[in-house]
Amino acid sequence: MDNDRRKLRDNKTIQKIKRTIQKDGFYMVLFICICFVAASAAWVSQNNLEIGKSIENTKEEKTEEIDLNLQESKEGQQENLKGTEENIKKNEIQKKNEIQNNPKTQEKNNVAKNTQQNGISNQQTKNNSTDHKDSSVEASNLENNNNNVVMNTPLMGKVIKNYAIDKLIYSKTLEQWTTHKGIDIEGKVDTPVKASLDGVIKEVKKDDGLGIVITIDHGNGLMTKYGNLSTDEMVKVGQSVKKGDVISGIGEGSGFEVAEGPHLHFEVIKNGKNVDPKSYVPVLK
Repeated sequence: MDNDRRKLRDNKTIQKIKRTIQKDGFYMVLFICICFVAASAAWVSQNNLEIGKSIENTKEEKTEEIDLNLQESKEGQQENLKGTEENIKKNEIQKKNEIQNNPKTQEKNNVAKNTQQNGISNQQTKNNSTDHKDSSVEASNLENNNNNVVMNTPLMGKVIKNYAIDKLIYSKTLEQWTTHKGIDIEGKVDTPVKASLDGVIKEVKKDDGLGIVITIDHGNGLMTKYGNLSTDEMVKVGQSVKKGDVISGIGEGSGFEVAEGPHLHFEVIKNGKNVDPKSYVPVLK
């Protein structure tokens, strides 16, 4: 009877254990799997870390080796370049000595030296000649302007034809070489023309060669003449004018200067003779 009870109790215990195992077995298996996966991941991570360190060390070693090779190559190139430069300098010095010692070269140097000396001498002669010429021109101007009279320019503009009483210049209108008693100053039609100096209106006329012409007497044998003007109604004969007073305007080209276009023909007359206006009007020089 006791044996039966013991067996019955053992069977219950066994059944209870089986039920417990069946109930918790899944969680135990899952726990074991998780532990296995974690262990595997740790091992793989450690292995990858060691591989990365190995690769990094290998790269550093290769980089150091490459830098060392480059440094050695650079030093070798510098030594070769230095040697080449020294050879080039030696060759240049040698060639220079050969050229200097060559009789033909010495002859050429002597010729060049003589030519330079002659050039300096010629330049000095030329300068002396130019100075003499300038002095002659200044002397001539002083002779024309012996009272040191300074006139205002009757018109600000470009001188398109110079004074030429003792030489010939080409006339576009006449199509021939001729003299020119004054200077021509370029300007636009009706641009004001002003008296160059105080004086009295001596003459107002219409000329076949210069169109409308006004002459001013400044005293002491000095007169100025203004040709190719636009009007003769602004001043009258006998009227006194001051330096800078407007006496007329520029007209169209007329007479034997029609081809030059609008401009002022300006003359300076000293003791009945035409002289270079530039000797009296410094701004025109």
